[in-house]
Amino acid sequence: MTVAAPSVPTDVTATEGDDASCVRVKWTAPAGASSYAIYRGTTASSSNAQYLQNVTVAKYNDTDAVPGVNYYYFVKAKNASGTSTFSVGAQGWRALSAPDNVVASDGTSLTQVDVTWSESKGAKYYRVYRADQMDGTPTALGSWQTGTSYADATAVPGRIYFYTVKAAIDSRGNRASAESIFDD
Repeated sequence: MTVAAPSVPTDVTATEGDDASCVRVKWTAPAGASSYAIYRGTTASSSNAQYLQNVTVAKYNDTDAVPGVNYYYFVKAKNASGTSTFSVGAQGWRALSAPDNVVASDGTSLTQVDVTWSESKGAKYYRVYRADQMDGTPTALGSWQTGTSYADATAVPGRIYFYTVKAAIDSRGNRASAESIFDD
């Protein structure tokens, strides 16, 4: 008895910034499928999608997705008799990681506190936040900027502040990362 080629996978979903380590793609497996070919593109058309990997379960974690970039994921079901056509695409993106190595100068200037940090992959803009207490609510300082340093000239000399930084893909703060670890 010949088994028919599987039908198209349905209900394809991809996470939208839920995780900084990957985009999680899931789908409903059609009957008779033994594996799945995963494709990814930057448009809603499967004609430009590139093959990523073959998997045997109805989920895939795209750890190679560039953080902040919008992707479309397509899936084909496979078995010994053939391969389905492309599924409907699901849009998803990987969250930006919070900037690392946030350092605030400790009394080296009488006029400002200098805050520096490392770049976050996929980020183009950063914003510095300041709180008066470690568990306080941080307030944004300045606007979203492209550099990885900020001079806080509004700091009161001798007062301890706690600084954190967020990363984003644009100057409006879209797809902002979580806050970095505080530095005082």
